[in-house]
Amino acid sequence: MPLLVQAAGLLVAGALVFLMARQAGVPTRRSFAAVAVVPVAVAGMLIAPNLRNSVDSMRANRAAGKGISDEKARTIGGTAAGLDVEFLDWTRERMADGDTFHVVAGGSQDPGGVDQWATFQLAPNLATDRANADWLIFYDHAAPKRPTGGLAAPIVYSPGFEIVRRTDAG
Repeated sequence: MPLLVQAAGLLVAGALVFLMARQAGVPTRRSFAAVAVVPVAVAGMLIAPNLRNSVDSMRANRAAGKGISDEKARTIGGTAAGLDVEFLDWTRERMADGDTFHVVAGGSQDPGGVDQWATFQLAPNLATDRANADWLIFYDHAAPKRPTGGLAAPIVYSPGFEIVRRTDAG
């Protein structure tokens, strides 16, 4: 309903501008063009307070984040989501440039969220399907005790947080 009232108000304002232009002797075509002034004037009136609020908000956010290190800024989203960002950093240190990975998530975390965050934090290494991955990352999910199918023995960060390299990976 508020949108309908606002639209009606704009139409009335446009009609008034048209009538004022016609009363001033402006040709009909130019009177219709003068109606375009209405949304521009309304936008100009509405933007000033919103622009000030936006600038104030950006300044406050900048001041709040001023003391955050680059490392913390890179991982703060994962920490806020309750993810073990230290495990992913540990994993990243063991991966070579160009290695691919696949995340096997379990436990209490949302597997899609873990996979999405790992894809961000482990970049520029790329996520791929399990069969083609150079590394399998077991996040809150134990790796197989007896590796098969071209897998090396697991490297354990902590129980349930392990990585396994494919023995046939480049």
